[in-house]
Amino acid sequence: MTTIIKELVEQHSYQDVLAGFEIVRVFHVSGLVDVPERQLIEAALDPGVPQLGNVYPGTTGILLVRRDVVPDGPNAARVVMTYSAEKNVSTFNQPAPPVNDGQDVKQISASLREVNTTRDRANQAMLLPAPATYGGGTAAALPDYLSEARVLTPIGAVVFERVETSPAVIRARDLVGKVNNATIGIYGANTLLFSALDAVSNDGGYQWNCTYEFRFDPLGWEHSDSWHAPDGKVPTDATVESWDVLPEASFTSLGLDFSSSQTPIS
Repeated sequence: MTTIIKELVEQHSYQDVLAGFEIVRVFHVSGLVDVPERQLIEAALDPGVPQLGNVYPGTTGILLVRRDVVPDGPNAARVVMTYSAEKNVSTFNQPAPPVNDGQDVKQISASLREVNTTRDRANQAMLLPAPATYGGGTAAALPDYLSEARVLTPIGAVVFERVETSPAVIRARDLVGKVNNATIGIYGANTLLFSALDAVSNDGGYQWNCTYEFRFDPLGWEHSDSWHAPDGKVPTDATVESWDVLPEASFTSLGLDFSSSQTPIS
């Protein structure tokens, strides 16, 4: 049966760093009974030794973030434990959350995408009349058609970075690739496309560095088109039709701040 000697207080330490502070505790574990090559693991897993994520005694925001176990005599080991303030646990732009999701950090960018149009800036059809004569004939038999231009239209990207305590499996499965079904923050319905979600854990699943990316198009994400003649031209009397082709979803459950003002992280 293992014995944990009263922690070696004389070997404790407290270190101030710019991002917070660290506290080191040292335990001595003796009476290890496993084979020599597994005794360090036995000491680390002993129920009397604090585990990763445990809170420093008498506090609410200082967590055990690292344990170093080394031999300390026959059938014994020394466990050196490093505790850190919450804001020093994570380096992913923000404090790590003690239980629930952490505060999000927003990144905003704007770019352009190419679309085809037969309308000018005043929404008037760009009509090309048939010439008076063509190939010795008259223009009566030649239809007018619409000119089609390739133009650049603005779109935006809104990126959130947040540390979370649970994997974003359901969010990735159910929400990526969908547009917002209702107004959220400053974005109208069907203008926000959930384009990407990336979640990485560097500690075996205790915390997840999550990146959410949304693309914004003020014109929405509908598919629009007009009838084309066999030669590819659009006749003057063709109408523009639009269809909703992307599935909808509510993004409110994500708990992200889609407003125009952001509160700095303290």
